[in-house]
Amino acid sequence: MVTPPRALPDLSLLQELADPIVLIDAAGSLTFINAPAAALLGGGAADLLGRTLSEMLPQAGTALEGTQAPSGPIGVPPFEVGELASGRWWAGRASPHAGGLLVHFWDVTERHTAQRRRDVLLSVTLALGEVTGVDEVVSTALAAGLPAVGAAAGAVLRRTGDGEALELIGARGYPETLLNAWRTVPLSSPLPALDAWREEAPVYLTAHDLSVRSATLLGHTRPTTHALAALPLRAEGALLGILALSFDTERTFDPAERDFMQLLAGQVAQALGRAQTLAARDAALTTLERERTQLSAILDQMPVALWVAELPSGRLIGGNAAIHEALGLDFLPADSIDGYTQYRGLHSDGRPYAAHEWPIARTIQSGETIAGEEIEMHRADGTRVRVRFASAPILNAQGEPELAVVSGMDVTALHDLSVTLEARVAERTAGLDAFVQFTERSAATTTVDQLARAALSVMRATLGNVSVAYYELEGGLWRARVLSEDFAPALAELVRHGLARETPGFDEAARTGDAVFISNWDEAQGIGHTEGYGAGAFYPCAVGSELLGMLAVGTRAGTDFTARERAVIRALGRSLTLALERARTGALIAQQRDELDSRAHALSVANEDLDAFAYSVSHDLRTPLRHIVGFQELLTKTIGTTLAPKPARYLQLIGNAAAQMDTLIDALLNLARTSQHPLRLQAVDLGHLVRTVQEDLAVDTQNRVVSWAVSPLPVVPGDAALLRLVMSNLLGNALKYSRREEQAHIEVWAEERAEMWVVSVRDNGAGFDPQYQDRLFGVFQRLHRPDEFEGTGVGLATVRRIVQRHGGEVWATAAVGQGATFAFTLPKA
Repeated sequence: MVTPPRALPDLSLLQELADPIVLIDAAGSLTFINAPAAALLGGGAADLLGRTLSEMLPQAGTALEGTQAPSGPIGVPPFEVGELASGRWWAGRASPHAGGLLVHFWDVTERHTAQRRRDVLLSVTLALGEVTGVDEVVSTALAAGLPAVGAAAGAVLRRTGDGEALELIGARGYPETLLNAWRTVPLSSPLPALDAWREEAPVYLTAHDLSVRSATLLGHTRPTTHALAALPLRAEGALLGILALSFDTERTFDPAERDFMQLLAGQVAQALGRAQTLAARDAALTTLERERTQLSAILDQMPVALWVAELPSGRLIGGNAAIHEALGLDFLPADSIDGYTQYRGLHSDGRPYAAHEWPIARTIQSGETIAGEEIEMHRADGTRVRVRFASAPILNAQGEPELAVVSGMDVTALHDLSVTLEARVAERTAGLDAFVQFTERSAATTTVDQLARAALSVMRATLGNVSVAYYELEGGLWRARVLSEDFAPALAELVRHGLARETPGFDEAARTGDAVFISNWDEAQGIGHTEGYGAGAFYPCAVGSELLGMLAVGTRAGTDFTARERAVIRALGRSLTLALERARTGALIAQQRDELDSRAHALSVANEDLDAFAYSVSHDLRTPLRHIVGFQELLTKTIGTTLAPKPARYLQLIGNAAAQMDTLIDALLNLARTSQHPLRLQAVDLGHLVRTVQEDLAVDTQNRVVSWAVSPLPVVPGDAALLRLVMSNLLGNALKYSRREEQAHIEVWAEERAEMWVVSVRDNGAGFDPQYQDRLFGVFQRLHRPDEFEGTGVGLATVRRIVQRHGGEVWATAAVGQGATFAFTLPKA
């Protein structure tokens, strides 16, 4: 049976198909080419007919070699060809057809691209997996990623530490000028790449988009750029930075390409996040190690021993160098509390500390904080020390106890000092008690015998079985002036009669000026009838170099005095000495007070007599002075015109002298009145008083330029008439001694102090030599010649007496030719 031939396909139908279709005869020549196939082979159908497929499509020709057999065509498995001028991939299948082949091609570019991209992602992932540093990750990502997406340049940016900008951490394909522009970009920048950060979404810019935003991109893109992409880098929910890509060819960024870019950005983000995490971990580990080293160094510098244990195991994990200083052994680790027995300590009753009793063990077990617990510890050399421990839990961030730390400080010296201090305090307390008792008993006592009896009484009440005596040196012998009642009659008679000055105990105490304590008393001490005593003490009662007496104590209770007994003897010896000195001083003060009272009374009487005498003399001088003046005037009128110049000059001198004497008498009377005149105290307005004095002195200011600067003055209690006299003298002097100045300047002001006012008068006149200021306020004391400035020498003495009667003081300061300032004080009340 003959098989009928297969029907030929309708060539018009093949022509309408979208996939490329070609027919090949047995010789391999093309006999039919539809339009898609012509586009695939890169020519017109008429030009391609008759040519071989191997010539036009070598990869396809290779796949079809050997498919023609003598017996006829056989089946051909599918094949693929790619990387053609179009850059696409095609799959082909050949089927027998009319002694030749029908070859069907279809586009597998997307599948190939997807596979290539998967391969690229895998290679990028593997490459990124081999690097750990941020710089290495960025460099590897750009080196592998740019070719994969066909980008000409790329950059990775991340947020700066202050969160205000993005900083460049790696780039590839950009010139240096553009890199500088991308070093730091504020987050507020309008650059499209920043949109990816702000919106946390990819940004794709085609050539058209670039032309629209060209002004924004100026100075930030390469001249050959035709497309841009910016993708956010996110890892574990955190936005790390952006990946910016620059393309030199136009791109449409189809969904598949966008997906690939986002997958690539995801790989880069994961690697970058991992690198940053590792960098942060390494930095944290470095910091932790540095801090651990620093902490260890600090702990080793601490003056106290330190142990650190874990909770709840109790494992000792650390200690410092001070452990060796305190205990003479190095830090001994322990796995648990049971291992603490390697440290040896004793309770106050001598029991050794069990492991669970150590302060740090109690902190671990109960969480308690322990402070100030002292334990007697055994050192490695066998000696013992006292160590003060403090233990407390250390909490973690969640507030849970994680560690326990205990400190131990060697307080052996402090403990010994404390014991010594306690003993001293006890001694001083006993001495203070004795002092208080003696003070209470002697408060109203002033005689030597009474004071000595008070000291003896307190001594026996405090020390018990002791014999006490107070001696004074009389005629070269130490005679007992006061004895305690327990003295045996023979011994009492002996000491009252007197002991030799050279008796050992007395002599040493007198020479050294300090207490002498003699133990194991025997006859060598030179005092008879003392066989029953075991120890003796001698305290010299001396004021400066003067020895007032000697306090002696003997005890039958032992052969020496205890520290407490010595403290009491010293305290009572000092107290008695002070009391004796006080009694002598009191008697001396009373005597001096009586003498002062007597002298003050005599002086008061003398002053009253003197003032009365001055007043009387001044009055008595008035009559002869009037006679002199009267007769001088009569002589001048009677013979004055006939006298020669010289006798006339004599008459004038008599008149001038009489006038000067009259002025002196007035001054003396004023001075006497200031003492005899009783004070009439009232509120005196010093400002008003100064104004009235200025009016009185107006005649002295005629034909002169005088400026007054009078500040507000207070109202004070005083005698208005006397205070007016003070201001009249001071202001008058200021005018007088400034008359040679072209412009006299006089100031008056007051300064307030706690309990008084200070009133001052200053002028710019002649002044005076400061070395003579002590003479200013004496009667008839003047620092200028009469021909320079007139005056009586009584005015300032009057001022001082009035101010003193008001309870104030007066003084002056000046320099020659620079004016003078006079000041005085007046109480406020």
